[in-house]
Amino acid sequence: MFSKPTHSAILATTNQIELLMTEQEKLYETLGELLFAVAKADGVIQDEERESLSELLKNHPWASEIKWSFNYEENRNSSVEDIYNKVISYCHSYG
Repeated sequence: MFSKPTHSAILATTNQIELLMTEQEKLYETLGELLFAVAKADGVIQDEERESLSELLKNHPWASEIKWSFNYEENRNSSVEDIYNKVISYCHSYG
């Protein structure tokens, strides 16, 4: 027979889920940044690259987060080098 979980056990599980979601969100944010850097590597993001990204992500569960990150960096007119270094830093920190 299973016992009813305690309040502190439920709270600990909730905190673990929130931490995991935060790590997943950061991972997909970083993926959007990487895709931005690749698309802008030649200096200009082409319409075909945007269309390919949309097609690639159309059934992805985190598509909106990835696209948001891509669009955010594009709207900021971020440099490829800055974003690439940011992505590499994330990869070194989190494996």
